[in-house]
Amino acid sequence: MKFSFLCASHRVLLQSDLKKALTLFQAGFDSGHYYFWQADWSEAIPHLGCAFEVAEIILTQTTTEKEASRACDWLTSSALLLAYSFNNKNNPVEAQDIIWLTINRIERQLVNNPTQAVFCSRHLERLYDDLANISNGKLTATTASAFDEVGISNSVSQIH
Repeated sequence: MKFSFLCASHRVLLQSDLKKALTLFQAGFDSGHYYFWQADWSEAIPHLGCAFEVAEIILTQTTTEKEASRACDWLTSSALLLAYSFNNKNNPVEAQDIIWLTINRIERQLVNNPTQAVFCSRHLERLYDDLANISNGKLTATTASAFDEVGISNSVSQIH
């Protein structure tokens, strides 16, 4: 399944302006994170979906290993919160699709940048674990406690 949370014109704009992409990621993630912890899945999904797509754009534009590591953190964090939201809204197929999209993107990152194996492997392990939890019906909001303090806001300003 192909997800599209950003319109084409915004996607083009964000691909050409990293500062705007970082700002939009932060706003989408913060809003989605808020709605997620309010258990308002319908509101969380579009915000987290936007953050997820923007994180992928940011990852594509990274030039250093440190930036790529942060962007992978953001991609994985937004993807998992989005997947949890879909799953908590009784849409496990969409949750699995989001995790598979993220796995495929991080695996592509690893193939293109073998020196990033350590942090890519860490994210892939987490994604595969959560994918198994969805399949077993064990992925819920309560398993997302690792996202209480994601630390996104302190890192966004460091990529410019």
